[in-house]
Amino acid sequence: MTKSEKVMKNINYNGINFNVVIKGIKNPRIEIGEDLKIIINSEENAVSFIKNNYEWILKKYDFIKKCSDEAKNILNNNLIIMNENFEFGDTKYINFENKIINKNINNVVFKKIIIKKLSEKIENKLNYYKNKYDFDYNKIVIRNQKTKWGSCSSENNLNFNIRIAFIPEILFNYILFHEIVHTRIKNHNKMFYSYISNEFNNYKKLNDELYIYWFYSNMIMEMFNIKNF
Repeated sequence: MTKSEKVMKNINYNGINFNVVIKGIKNPRIEIGEDLKIIINSEENAVSFIKNNYEWILKKYDFIKKCSDEAKNILNNNLIIMNENFEFGDTKYINFENKIINKNINNVVFKKIIIKKLSEKIENKLNYYKNKYDFDYNKIVIRNQKTKWGSCSSENNLNFNIRIAFIPEILFNYILFHEIVHTRIKNHNKMFYSYISNEFNNYKKLNDELYIYWFYSNMIMEMFNIKNF
């Protein structure tokens, strides 16, 4: 079986269903979202992997489930766009001054507006960190990334997920700072975290909050039908 070939299986262990993807890989991995996905090289090894890591999986799954539930609660009370709370109202597209958005806004128009605003906001904040810490970066790219808030290439190009338009200001700043630090330090070593803790001494708490807002931002993406681009 090659890496590209895969077989989908459903394995029930102790009353819990696991979605197992069997493909030609060397090392197994687990993806914990609102479902449990095991990616491994055989069904037999999948059962063994689940058994050996069962307590950790349950603990992680419980945490993710709580994050998902909290995201739904936040959405019931707050519609965060560009770090501000918006309400649905009578406007053609989106009114940033009065914090009102048309519930039926065209998804293409909405995406273009958000990318323009987001690009400006990202550049302003990155330049603040650039001047404060003498960092440097090449270019900024906004993407619809499936698993990451952002990344830094070997050429110091900074990629950011459009989902950062739908999170609180503190998390927005944290993600930007995390990536611009990577222009100087590519891995997550002690020096890297010394920069992080200097700017965000509560970064571990922020990491947990990012799980909540990953689910939250996905709900916003679905609400406004923002798809791949």
